[in-house]
Amino acid sequence: MLPLLRRRSTATASEFVADSAAVGKVGHAPPRPRAPEVARRSRNRRVATLALAFTWIAGTAAAQVTAAGADVALVLDGKRTTRSQVESRLSAPVREALDAWTAAAGRLDLDIVLGQGPEHLVLGHARDETLVECARWMDESFALLDALVPLAGSRSRKATVAILVDETFVHSPAWGRLLDELKARQLLIEQAAEYLAGDPDGVTLRSTPLFLQPTYDLTGEGEFRLPNEVAHKLAQCLLTSRTGQQPPEILWGLGYVVEQRLFESSYLYRLREFVFSSSHQDWKRKARTELDARRKAKDFSLVPFVADDEAAGKPQPAQLLVWAALSYLREQRPEALSGLLLELSALQAEADPYAAAPTYVGDATRTREALVKVFDAIDVAALSDWLGAKPKEKRSRLGK
Repeated sequence: MLPLLRRRSTATASEFVADSAAVGKVGHAPPRPRAPEVARRSRNRRVATLALAFTWIAGTAAAQVTAAGADVALVLDGKRTTRSQVESRLSAPVREALDAWTAAAGRLDLDIVLGQGPEHLVLGHARDETLVECARWMDESFALLDALVPLAGSRSRKATVAILVDETFVHSPAWGRLLDELKARQLLIEQAAEYLAGDPDGVTLRSTPLFLQPTYDLTGEGEFRLPNEVAHKLAQCLLTSRTGQQPPEILWGLGYVVEQRLFESSYLYRLREFVFSSSHQDWKRKARTELDARRKAKDFSLVPFVADDEAAGKPQPAQLLVWAALSYLREQRPEALSGLLLELSALQAEADPYAAAPTYVGDATRTREALVKVFDAIDVAALSDWLGAKPKEKRSRLGK
């Protein structure tokens, strides 16, 4: 079996490119010694070249408008209507996405479902209630991050396309046709499509932005929550499409800000091993315990935890602490967090002008300086108190 995609992990574009570059070389073999610096640089250039072909070309291909044909039926905020009847209410990013995907949705028998948010839409084959609910969770995820995540540089706003399909669809010829469609749009490489044809799974293309998500528990182990998957993946797509690649702890941390805020749980992990059920809940208490065990040290700083790429997307102390800091900043100092995202975006663009890198590659020294300005300015005693306080705001449901 190819070591490309694993259940209970997010097959993001950057992660997939990195893994696919290693197929036939790493597989399930034991870890190899760290390569010499020159060899690592050469390997990074090869990975960057693959990433350029996979994400940069994919982004332009996805933006091409296909003939939408006659007026199309869709669901807007839970009500059936047609595009012509609601055209004036649609944002430019949603119109562009509809132009690009309406014909394909018709061929693939996918319903089009819109919520209230201006930068996302759902294409789906599932119960109406499931698709409407997912659109609303995307609305809520967007509402939490919209004002926080800036539009960096010359980037334009894009609508995240969520393709949600049920078990009936996945186990029918339609699944293969969907993979062929993604290949034709250069959103999946041949190797990925072949793997997914035999072992269905979710795929997240943050820069496109698009994600494909089966709506059911693929493993049957009870470790799957569709609302968490959808809300978190929308968060990662929104962040990356607006600001480019961000440090992994921040990328995943903001996804957990959304999951914990909406559901008081975290289910989307970048793991290939067993996950204890206790890892999903009680993050505030766990983060406070980890913080209080460390914060009185003379040289304590949150920055090393933000820089711990290996712990990103895993229920480990570093990610818990970064999630806590990001949640605190979102509530207490949102302007500082927004400014940091812009600064990191500029550093990434300077280091990777063609957006070829599969992850954040901004200058390490200047990145650390930017992180220090924001994270070391947090009063950790106040952060501990905040983690220990009862939440003041309750989870809301837009449109209800």
